[in-house]
Amino acid sequence: MSDGESKGAGRALAILGDHWNLRILRGAFLGASRFSDWQRDLGISASVLAQRLQALTSEGLFESVPRGGGSGHEYKLTEAGHATWVTMV
Repeated sequence: MSDGESKGAGRALAILGDHWNLRILRGAFLGASRFSDWQRDLGISASVLAQRLQALTSEGLFESVPRGGGSGHEYKLTEAGHATWVTMV
């Protein structure tokens, strides 16, 4: 394994090794796309959820898309986010 691959694997493990991140990704695969969906379904605090969604978005697993009517954002899985399915199964 090259240094680049090892750094990539370490980064992926840091992201996917987090309990909340895995549950948030699983929720997205099951149809969750709104902050309130995850908060209700997971019982996670708003501050922790906001931090995790920001991290998953900055890592390229989600994209934040404004909802119609200016009422917040939805989070959509990116291609990279969909690729995590293999890890989740």
